[in-house]
Amino acid sequence: MNTPNRYLVYLLYFLLTIPAVVILFKFIEPRKVASIFAATLFITCSLLPIWGEIKNKTKTTFVFWAAIGFLVLFSAPMIIVRLVNYDLDFSSINFGPITGPEFHKYSNYGFIILLTSTIVDYVQTRRSTTATHKG
Repeated sequence: MNTPNRYLVYLLYFLLTIPAVVILFKFIEPRKVASIFAATLFITCSLLPIWGEIKNKTKTTFVFWAAIGFLVLFSAPMIIVRLVNYDLDFSSINFGPITGPEFHKYSNYGFIILLTSTIVDYVQTRRSTTATHKG
């Protein structure tokens, strides 16, 4: 799918992840188990565009690099530290000098960057596709 539509697929997945995570925390107890499922969803938020952009040979897109950054800086560390410290409450876990809640707040910013990069790539690809068809 080497069209602007692949960015809409990424965006839809990202946007559906948010209510899915809310539902996980509402219905799964203990919250530690819900956090593992949620972290897995956020890891797939990175893997989906990474795989899609590699498949389309478009590894220079914003979403490709944002997804790698989100995976390496937030998603993978979140699940690894959560699993290693499974018996601890999330608020008592540290990511180096950063507390668990602070790290979670920063990961939200990373997710917003991932969303924004997807929109930027969609708009750029759409413009490029439209210009190619007009010219």
